[in-house]
Amino acid sequence: MDPSELRNLENLKRLPRYTPGQIDLNGLSIRYNDPLALYNEYNDIFIKRIYEFKAAHPSPVILDVGGYIGLSAMYFKTIFPGARITVFEPDTTLGDILKDNIKTNRFTGITFIDAGVGKKEGKIPYFPDGADGGNTFLQKHDKAIAVNIVKLSDYINGPVDLLKMNIEGMEGDVFEEIQHKLSYIRQVIFEYHAFHNLPQNLGNILNILERNGLRYLVTDVPCAPTPVPFKMNKNYKQFNLVYAARITP
Repeated sequence: MDPSELRNLENLKRLPRYTPGQIDLNGLSIRYNDPLALYNEYNDIFIKRIYEFKAAHPSPVILDVGGYIGLSAMYFKTIFPGARITVFEPDTTLGDILKDNIKTNRFTGITFIDAGVGKKEGKIPYFPDGADGGNTFLQKHDKAIAVNIVKLSDYINGPVDLLKMNIEGMEGDVFEEIQHKLSYIRQVIFEYHAFHNLPQNLGNILNILERNGLRYLVTDVPCAPTPVPFKMNKNYKQFNLVYAARITP
C-alpha cells in the first residue's frame, strides 16, 4: 500500500461513526457503512492477513459465513482469483453494499446467500448495529429486523477448502448443526465471541473439531487483543480467532 492510501486508511479512524462512504484502497473501490468498522476489518484482513491460508489448487471452494460488506470475499479473490466462494449475509442493507462492492471490482465466481446460518431454517429477529457487529441477541439500543436463516449443512455437499465464519455469537449453534458434514472441510477460520450474555461454548466447539479430525489453535483478533492482566469486567466482550486444519501425514 502506497503512503497516500495508507493515510486514507488511517483517516477512517477520524471520520464520524456510522457514516456511509466510499474509498479506494490498494486497487479496490470499497463502499462502507461505518468508517471505523472498515478500518478494523481492512487492517485485519488485508494487512494482518488473518484469513490467509494455503490451498491445494488454484480454485479453492470457500464458504464465507458472515460476509459483511464483502472484504473477506474480495481478499480471497485477490489471493485466489479462481476461488469459488459462497457468501452468507443476513442483513440486506449490508448485503446490498457487499454485492455492489463485488460488482464494482468485477469479481466473479461468487454466489450470494441473503441469509444467516443457524440450527433451524426460518426467520428470526436480528439487531443491526450500524457497523459490523449486528447480532441475534437483544441490545437495548437496537431495533430488530427479520432475517432469513438457513442450515449451513445444506451447502456442504462436497470438499470445502476453507470455512470462514464470523457470525457474532451464533458459531456454537452452527458447529453443532454441521458436525455431520465436517469431514468435507479441510480448513476452518472462525471468530469466537466471548460475550457476557452468550453461552460459554468454546470448549464444545473445539471438541466437535477434534472429534472430526481437525486440529486447532486459538489466538487473539488483532484489533481486539485480550487485555493483560486478564479480568472479567461487567458486560465484557472479547474475541478469539480459531484456526483449524485437517493434518495429513
